[in-house]
Amino acid sequence: MASVFEIQSFWKLKFQVDGDRGFLACLIDSPQRYESKYWLLLYRCTATIDGNDRSQLWVIRQQWEIHRWLRERCSLTKVSNKQIASQRNLVNGLELCWKEASAEIHTKRFPKNGNFRKNGPVVWICKACWIEHVSFEQDVPLQSSIISLAVSIMWEAEQTFITGFDLLSADTRINFGYRLPGTQVLIDIHDRKLRGFMVDFGKCGIHAIRPIFNTGDTSSWIGQPGGNASYKSVKLVLDQDIKAFSGKFDLNSRHEGNR
Repeated sequence: MASVFEIQSFWKLKFQVDGDRGFLACLIDSPQRYESKYWLLLYRCTATIDGNDRSQLWVIRQQWEIHRWLRERCSLTKVSNKQIASQRNLVNGLELCWKEASAEIHTKRFPKNGNFRKNGPVVWICKACWIEHVSFEQDVPLQSSIISLAVSIMWEAEQTFITGFDLLSADTRINFGYRLPGTQVLIDIHDRKLRGFMVDFGKCGIHAIRPIFNTGDTSSWIGQPGGNASYKSVKLVLDQDIKAFSGKFDLNSRHEGNR
């Protein structure tokens, strides 16, 4: 039986519009006589595209990445304020001891209009992207019926950001933070206890998480950890069962991009 990595049709999937080489999706739509391409070779040859000479291929890739960036931000969804309030009431009745990891993006803001107010309070903008941000807080209980978590991941250039996750049971789906369809990675917590996460974060948000279980199972990172020297890692682990999650989610008001 041949390895899946030796099958040309596997590499052809990478050239679909939502794949790693989606900027070359036009190759899939070519006439039938060109169907037998060496997709693995094409994939390897397009791994690095030099932008110094601003070639046509580089421009096509840049346009494709911008379009994908916009599509992802338009796809972000969250629960209503009414649902957030209802979930918070459930958490408020629990006796909790919190452990946290916090990015610094909320601490580095500048007034948009200097020190002056125009028609209301000063609008504060982010130092990282110079755009106004708004945020909301959400608390959700981790009920015994939850069997898996679906983590949403958003790419920004070479970095990833964890935008939130869904808590899944046999008949419910609870959205925590922002849901990004099509990019979710499942964490199976059926028949084992989730004790916490190893969290990799930087100034703009959480880049990757690694679940930790009571069974001692070794799990993989979800997202891309260790992107640069400014990244930090912290281990958030409890000796007892996790009862709830709490988070503050930052929203870019212009592009609707979560941090």
